[in-house]
Amino acid sequence: MLELCGTGVAMGNAIDAVKEKADIVIGSNDEDGIAAFLENEIV
Repeated sequence: MLELCGTGVAMGNAIDAVKEKADIVIGSNDEDGIAAFLENEIV
């Protein structure tokens, strides 16, 4: 799925196999990684 979506984004706490396939690895869920990503990349 990460390879087909255009830009694959994985959370920092994802397993290594997922992070290896992702284009971008963001902060973990404990670090509000998705919020930081959306603030910096989308808006």
